[in-house]
Amino acid sequence: MVTAVYVLYFKNVVMSGQTGGESDRLWGLANAIGAAVVFFLAPLLGAAADIAGKKRLFQILFTLLCVGATATLSLTGQGTVTLAMTAFVIALVGFEAACVFNNAFLPELVPNEQMDALSGDAWALGYLGGLGCLLICLPLAM
Repeated sequence: MVTAVYVLYFKNVVMSGQTGGESDRLWGLANAIGAAVVFFLAPLLGAAADIAGKKRLFQILFTLLCVGATATLSLTGQGTVTLAMTAFVIALVGFEAACVFNNAFLPELVPNEQMDALSGDAWALGYLGGLGCLLICLPLAM
């Protein structure tokens, strides 16, 4: 949805009336901010979860953060640039941080020599699920 739909919604609806590459610049900025936050927080969050023994709790909290921020995107519309960017950044941070904790469970699920296969299979299934959701939701988004 982010790759195929929301970027166009951001450009054509949230940023409608803007000329030039301002929507592309702001979209790139939102992605960069989200990535930077995750880059700096991931090691700290991972260490905190390990020390507290609360990986599952962290995974759940960041998943809920992503879901809540994604739901907030439904409140955006023309001219709601700050809300759209803020909710997107929070959703991105929630998603990527939840992925950190998903990955932290791999050693508990399979032996080291099988982790690459499990991770790759899970990634592929996630993409198939995402594409399935996109195909279902795309008519509604049009």
